Amino acid sequence: MPVERASATKTFTSALALLHNLVLSIAIRARMISERKRDLLARGLLQTTLTMEERLEAWNNDARSSAGELAHCQAAMILGRGPSLAGALQGALLLKEVAKIPAEGMSSGEFSHGPLEAISRKISVVVLGGGRTSTLQYRLALRSKALGASVLMLTPHRVKNVKSICFGKNTEILTIFPCTVLLELLAYHCALRQRLNPDQLNFIQKVTTRE
Repeated sequence: MPVERASATKTFTSALALLHNLVLSIAIRARMISERKRDLLARGLLQTTLTMEERLEAWNNDARSSAGELAHCQAAMILGRGPSLAGALQGALLLKEVAKIPAEGMSSGEFSHGPLEAISRKISVVVLGGGRTSTLQYRLALRSKALGASVLMLTPHRVKNVKSICFGKNTEILTIFPCTVLLELLAYHCALRQRLNPDQLNFIQKVTTRE
């Protein structure tokens, strides 16, 4: 059996997959969707897991080559919209735990109406794309870059003028899965670039025993 490591995405992504299927079951019982629609969404989740397995090595290489600027920033902001917001929050947690980088995950709309003022060359911004808001996310990535930030976009397809990692076509509701895995890989390689042990927690434990 594999040895458990300090930070991993298996629990998070498995919980998301379980919730996805639970929602489908509830929707069927409530007659909110057809069985055909349920089966289509279930197959989409299965295909997503197969895609992640097939592309893991390539994503790892992409994350390794993209981790340089992120590893040496003073702070990072991970930006998502809709379903990808949970991935942004998880990604920020991973950067703090694994790479010891002060990071904050937030909705892109919230970022644009306040935290954008903190943008500088010392800040890295990771923008999560995919789905109906991809164009808005791309514009935000361009704007953040123009203001001096180091910007990386995780996106279903290649984009111009912004450094990006492409995770392939997917439905909006399922983009959180590849984004979460890529953020985990980025945190891991950021830690290695700083000569940190990505499996070592200095001040916390896997299970909190006191507040």
